[in-house]
Amino acid sequence: MGYVPHEIEQIKHEDIINTPENRFFKYFLELIRDLVEKLLKSSKEGYIKDQLWYFGEEIDYYLSNKFFNHISTMEYVPFNSQILQKKEGYREIFQYFLILEFSFRLSWNEINDQFKGFEKKLSELYEYWCYFKLLKVLNDLSICKSDFEDVFKINKDNWSISIKKGAQSSIILRDFI
Repeated sequence: MGYVPHEIEQIKHEDIINTPENRFFKYFLELIRDLVEKLLKSSKEGYIKDQLWYFGEEIDYYLSNKFFNHISTMEYVPFNSQILQKKEGYREIFQYFLILEFSFRLSWNEINDQFKGFEKKLSELYEYWCYFKLLKVLNDLSICKSDFEDVFKINKDNWSISIKKGAQSSIILRDFI
């Protein structure tokens, strides 16, 4: 009589876990596992080797989760992912990855603020990028190259590097080609 439909459309929602962010997370855990294994081979018996073994077991436990069986290998690091930059948990893993990749923690307060905050000051990041590009061009044009120490200030006490600012940061490039 027209009151009951013959067909009902139903939208099926299925969560996908094989996302670039989860691939990155799996990659990071595998990277740490490989690092721990290398350190285990070169460490002597004692507390450090015991702790490394413990960390290796913990990482293997996490990687053995069925969740990771459905995640493929990472093809690229999704640096522009808003989830990696803003979502709690992913944001911290991403920051640990950056620290590991740089092998030390850069103590650039301005740049650290850019990574930690929810809103980035793109103009400041662009200014740093322009500075390094300009420095590279000037180095390419000059016979006399600028040294690492001309641009960066190294603090060996707390293992940090910062960009020199002010009068002490001026670099005189002579003998242009």
